[in-house]
Amino acid sequence: MNLQSINSWHKVLGMVATIFIIVLSITGFLLLHTEDFKLQDKLVANELLLNWYDIRPEHSPVSYNVGSKWITVIDDQVYFEKNSLPNYNESFHGAIFVESFYVLAFDNSIDLLTEDGELIERLTSLHGLPQGIENIGKDNEDGIYLKTSDNYFSSDRDLTRWQPTKQRDIPWSVRSEAPEGYIEQIIQQYRGSGLPMERIILDLHSGRILGRLGIWIVDIVVIIFLVLSFTGWWSWFKRRALQKEIDEEY
Repeated sequence: MNLQSINSWHKVLGMVATIFIIVLSITGFLLLHTEDFKLQDKLVANELLLNWYDIRPEHSPVSYNVGSKWITVIDDQVYFEKNSLPNYNESFHGAIFVESFYVLAFDNSIDLLTEDGELIERLTSLHGLPQGIENIGKDNEDGIYLKTSDNYFSSDRDLTRWQPTKQRDIPWSVRSEAPEGYIEQIIQQYRGSGLPMERIILDLHSGRILGRLGIWIVDIVVIIFLVLSFTGWWSWFKRRALQKEIDEEY
């Protein structure tokens, strides 16, 4: 490869590298002054950006209108009105309102909540609760029933004893269509207030904002920088040698 070809490739690679040098320089400068610009406190809630980071529900929200409250499930997160409840890595299977408290059913447990959504107690198999819950319901006398994968159970008012029972024609917990505005608020809460500006800039600087592809691009850019360094030095020595030959001829 002659000197002219080397210079042509050097110019092309140089133009490509310039773009990345500008991005790296700007993002590097901002990261050095994170505390000065308070980048860790500035949140970006742009919908396209949140979608790019895949911060969105995997499934559509499911709501239950219980008593005078809305209970909504987004993926594995349960919300009582607009407040998120602790995540126990169990699927939600309905809720009922009894006298002055709410009863929420999960796979292998039930939560008792106040009318304000405060946790009173969590009941599990240690309290005699049947496992494999699929739904919860109550009769006209506020008797509580559970449907499991292979049976039905009823409880006393203290929820301390659960006994198998025949299938009863009682109102079971069912899904409801929640107001659109309420759902939008819950989804917004699920997605959070946004991403810290510091993280976005750091991902830009490292290329991770493009995922695995971004890391490969940065690797390629590093190789381009090395090639530019070697070709630059090679070109300089080559020109110097040619100039020396010309000077010697004259």
